[in-house]
Amino acid sequence: MRAAKVPLLLVCSVSANVIINEVSDKGTLGTCDGADWVELVNVGADVVDLDGWMLCDSGGCQDNVNGTLALAGTIAPGEYRFVCPQAQPKWVGDSDTISLVDEHALEADITTLGGDGEFGKSWARWPDSTGPFRYTYVPTPGAPYAAGGIIHEVSDK
Repeated sequence: MRAAKVPLLLVCSVSANVIINEVSDKGTLGTCDGADWVELVNVGADVVDLDGWMLCDSGGCQDNVNGTLALAGTIAPGEYRFVCPQAQPKWVGDSDTISLVDEHALEADITTLGGDGEFGKSWARWPDSTGPFRYTYVPTPGAPYAAGGIIHEVSDK
């Protein structure tokens, strides 16, 4: 007796292709009217539909009043997109955890800020879109990150 053929359904997620790349928890000059912002980048090869996606702070995605920003539209391969929480200009806190959640409520990316934010400084991946997060005095909202401005060490002496 031959075994029945069962079709194999492969489900591929593009969630992992959109990541958090840079966060400003105190704002920067000329971006979002000086309020907080979060930059996303699509590191994949396909356009990703962001309808139903959310950015959530440490309060979690269940905190629909203060802790969640709904996303919409699409993000193309290699595209950098920054999000301004206009209704909540101080949305991100010093040591906040920011989660990117897809339309299936799956966590696509997460970062916890280092607790040393200030105006004009951002928490960014270095190298751009691939490395660990570090503070920089050269924010690049909506654009690839260039060399320079990374804080490698801090001393109070």
